[in-house]
Amino acid sequence: MNKIFIKIITRLFIFALCSFFVGLFFSIIYGLLLFIFLLILYVYNQTYYLISLDNWLNRPSQHTVPIGNNLWEPTFSKLYQFHKNIVKTKRDLGLALDQFILGAQALPDGVLSLDQSNHILWANKKIQRMLGIKIPDDLNKPITYIFRDTKLLDLIDANDNKKSISIIIDDNKYQINLIEFGAENKLLICRNINNEEKSEAIRKRFISDVSHELKTPLTVIMGNSELMLNADIEQKQQKILLNATLDQAQRMNTLIADLISLNHVDTTKTILRDKKVMVTDLKNQILSSLSSLRLKKDISFEFNIDSKKNIMDHHNGSIDIKSDVSKGSTFSLVFPKERVL
Repeated sequence: MNKIFIKIITRLFIFALCSFFVGLFFSIIYGLLLFIFLLILYVYNQTYYLISLDNWLNRPSQHTVPIGNNLWEPTFSKLYQFHKNIVKTKRDLGLALDQFILGAQALPDGVLSLDQSNHILWANKKIQRMLGIKIPDDLNKPITYIFRDTKLLDLIDANDNKKSISIIIDDNKYQINLIEFGAENKLLICRNINNEEKSEAIRKRFISDVSHELKTPLTVIMGNSELMLNADIEQKQQKILLNATLDQAQRMNTLIADLISLNHVDTTKTILRDKKVMVTDLKNQILSSLSSLRLKKDISFEFNIDSKKNIMDHHNGSIDIKSDVSKGSTFSLVFPKERVL
């Protein structure tokens, strides 16, 4: 049996017992009047605590929980503990939500949460900048009302987590994925793929350039080899050809090493620095690398180098200059119009 019920019955029994003895020793009327008075006093006391409870429920606080008598004290203690637990739970949930928001704000991609009707529930700052969404003005508005794009409509209608779309906004290319979670909620993830596409383009261009770059040293090596096999060459000239062959082999090795290291280098973070290039040294290197073709084709070289301008600046140093001059010279040697370059 409930303890509160037992306390109420006990209290009423005491009132009846006191009234009975008053009626027994004095008069029945006095006994009834005493019992009615005690009941009214008891009801008034309970009404007071009920009003106190109602006032507290309107503005609950741990510091204003009513203090009850023997009958109400257990109830008020339970309310105090219950409210304390609610406050703690709300505080913990608030901290967890703050941590989630901070984590979502720190993501490299834009993240946006949608409800079952595709209304915006939340969006981090990155996707706000990407799609032009304004928080809190655009909260609870359909994403298709703010960002009108047929590709996005098709993506939402498809409900395919594996499907993605690419859109271009203000010269920026974004990849958008839609992920379902919870009951019917969705996450819209937007990622800027400009750098990835630029990196991929640089990789393709680099591989293409390397393929062309390998042709020049291969041509030199093959020419030197044929010349040494098919002609009687003095030891001094043979040493020159071997040095040129070794130089071209080292150049090929450098190109291959660059190709291998391409997977480990972030091409988007390449820093260009000006380097000093000695034109005379560059000329000697080119002459050495083309010596076999020069002898085979019987072609002479003429240079016009200003001694005052023997040093030049270039962001990749002598590599690109040597490559360009070597390719042009090789082409001219293979298909010469005159006997002089």
